[in-house]
Amino acid sequence: ATKAAVPVAFNGVLSSNTDKDFFGFTAKKGESYEVHVWARRLRSELDPVLSIHNSNGGVIAANDDTGGPDSYLRFNVPADGEYFVSLKDHLGRGGLGFHYRIEVAPLNQVALLGV
Repeated sequence: ATKAAVPVAFNGVLSSNTDKDFFGFTAKKGESYEVHVWARRLRSELDPVLSIHNSNGGVIAANDDTGGPDSYLRFNVPADGEYFVSLKDHLGRGGLGFHYRIEVAPLNQVALLGV
């Protein structure tokens, strides 16, 4: 997984039917984050399914289609550590037209990304 400090924007392409992308960041207990996926709004073919994983791989939050065809969620960090955002296509598709942008920001810094 590609790792970065938040706030951050990750860009990518799900290039095959089996593709699932992961991005990591460090967070502290009690922090709250917003995660936005930009796909359909960018005219992508992707029907995004977004998940947040803890360092053991367990899913602690997930979303498909909140607020429209692009995924969005807010989550509270349960413990200090590494967290990962994963993205896949709802129908398991991929290809050059399956591009996306994922924006991750603490709730108090959402305006920095222009969200």
